[in-house]
Amino acid sequence: MPPNLTGYYRFVSQKNIEDYLQALDINVALRKIALLLKPDKEITHQGDHMIVKTLSTFRNYVLEFEVGVEFEEDLRIVDGRKCQVTADNSGPLSGRLEWGVESCGIRAALSLRTQGRSRQYLLWSVRGSPARTIVTWEEEQLVCVQKGEVPNRGWRHWLEDEKLYLELTARDAVCEQVFRKVR
Repeated sequence: MPPNLTGYYRFVSQKNIEDYLQALDINVALRKIALLLKPDKEITHQGDHMIVKTLSTFRNYVLEFEVGVEFEEDLRIVDGRKCQVTADNSGPLSGRLEWGVESCGIRAALSLRTQGRSRQYLLWSVRGSPARTIVTWEEEQLVCVQKGEVPNRGWRHWLEDEKLYLELTARDAVCEQVFRKVR
């Protein structure tokens, strides 16, 4: 019988995250932000129904599924919101940072106005299509296979004592994260 993964887990460590993000074609600026994050995991596990929440100061991601049932997972983290932050316009540099959902992905752009001239910069953009995802048990490991634009993409969770391990794969990259159960 598979273990019950219900609990709240605090981030402990990770290995090879930058190679993993590069394998996903995440640009260098966003990879640098991701390297600073120390996400927590909150898992609710009731029979074959699971909710896995990845919680961080940058972005939260909730994955809800039935074990053994294939589903479409939107890996673009689309939430339909558009956020705009405006700098103080009284100084020599003024601008606007916005991020939002486009029809084929998400993007962040920066508009700056300095000395009467306006410039626009694309900070990052993530494009893609939904993946076909299935999560199953392989003995005592919860295994996810994501079929989409990136080959060999997926993850696996398993418990050892009070630690939750997460192995993330994309192309030839493998990242391991470790979390400690706090409740």
